[in-house]
Amino acid sequence: MATLSTQTDSLEDLDDRLCAEETGCCLLEQNSSSSSSSTVSFMPSESPFSCYSLGSPACCLNVECRIERAWAHWKKLGQPKLMVAPMVDNSELPFRMLCRKYGANAAYTPMLHSRIFFWTMRSIGLRNSPPARCSQRIAKRGNYGAFLMDKLPLVKSLVHKLASNLHVPVSCKIRIFPNLEDTITYARMLEDAGCSLLAVHGRTRDEKDGKKFRADWNAIKAVKGATRIPVLANGNIRHIDDVQRCLEETGADGVLSAESLLENPALFAGYLTAEWVEGDEESNVDGEVDQTDLLVCF
Repeated sequence: MATLSTQTDSLEDLDDRLCAEETGCCLLEQNSSSSSSSTVSFMPSESPFSCYSLGSPACCLNVECRIERAWAHWKKLGQPKLMVAPMVDNSELPFRMLCRKYGANAAYTPMLHSRIFFWTMRSIGLRNSPPARCSQRIAKRGNYGAFLMDKLPLVKSLVHKLASNLHVPVSCKIRIFPNLEDTITYARMLEDAGCSLLAVHGRTRDEKDGKKFRADWNAIKAVKGATRIPVLANGNIRHIDDVQRCLEETGADGVLSAESLLENPALFAGYLTAEWVEGDEESNVDGEVDQTDLLVCF
């Protein structure tokens, strides 16, 4: 996110106001009827509702219109069910193309370093996603990512600032708290601040090993029931059968997958890696995928 106001700020001023060394933003690509994909931006003339313009900042809207705006944005994206989650240094263009070829409806780019982006702004359509999920060590050193969960007033101010000044919707991606009520309060706070799309990773900040810790789908279900904006579920999507189970158990509007797609970019197409095929001879999926062949293609 390059600027949070119409003022021309120095980098020091920006850091003082954000109280963080780094923030991030990511682009969301979507599949279309053609082979190309693009970021999504809204034009006032495209608004299907009379109460607001899709190009208007959220601060110009009342609560009901902001909720309606969030769903209009979701529909404009094509209501994607299968999405590639943002990954540091992993979800680059070739990988996103590969995943889209094998069933992904939409894909996030990696988080962008805001210091670099601040000084090299371009006129491109962005959907800013405050990185409140990243639990890597660098996030702790930089005072961002999931470590902002200790500073909820700051998170609220960031989202509100973005939603109040941008002409594109703002999305957020979070981890859950150990306490369910804290998680619900967190999600509602983001919704009230202007978040239009909320992705929920069903693990806590300390549960970094996805194979060791199962994601809490019940927590995601609770967030979905407590909010009125589109919610995405992240966690435990190891093969295609998990997708429908997750959607049914959480009520989420779509799913995100990250590490599992690194192991198997064709996951959303129903393919399994050798590990899964050997472990389940009666599986009804299409068959084993050869990652080497996929790598050569891209």
